[in-house]
Amino acid sequence: MSKTFKDSSIRKSNDAKITVTESADGTFNISLNNKVVERGISDRFLDEVVCGKYGFCGNELLSIKHDLEVRGQATLDTSSPHDLTAERDSE
Repeated sequence: MSKTFKDSSIRKSNDAKITVTESADGTFNISLNNKVVERGISDRFLDEVVCGKYGFCGNELLSIKHDLEVRGQATLDTSSPHDLTAERDSE
C-alpha cells in the first residue's frame, strides 16, 4: 500500500480537497477534506512534503507557494489539480 497521497485511491477518485495553511509560528499545516493530516511543517521541508508526498509539483507547487505568500493559505481541488483558482475567485 502506498504511503503517498499522490498514488492513493483518494486522489485517483478525484474527491479530495487539500488545504495548506500557514500557522502563526511560521510552520505549515495540510488538511485533507477538512481534516488536518500534517502539522508543523517547516518552510525548509514544505516543497518536499507537498511535492514528494502529495504530488503537487512544478507549476502547482509554485501556485501553492504564491497563494501562501499572498494569503497564508492555498486550496487545491484534486478533481482539477491544475486549477488552483477556485479559492481566489471566491474572494
